Amino acid sequence: PYKRHAEAIELAEALNWHLAANMLVQQTPQHNYFRTMLLWRSNSAVPANLTTLAIQDKGKYTPAFSALLQPYYLNL
Repeated sequence: PYKRHAEAIELAEALNWHLAANMLVQQTPQHNYFRTMLLWRSNSAVPANLTTLAIQDKGKYTPAFSALLQPYYLNL
């Protein structure tokens, strides 16, 4: 859940893990974030990549969400 986003980062950094990618997910562009996806690495040489993803816009799946799930679902 997004509400634990900062806590997850703090806990991982205490274990010497480094954030590689961070995706914030919202139902629509008008909603607040409700999920976060974090990818970790042991090397801190490269700064983290931040991405946002809206699932729907104007009642339809967004192109970014459809592209992400297309390999797993036939009817998007």
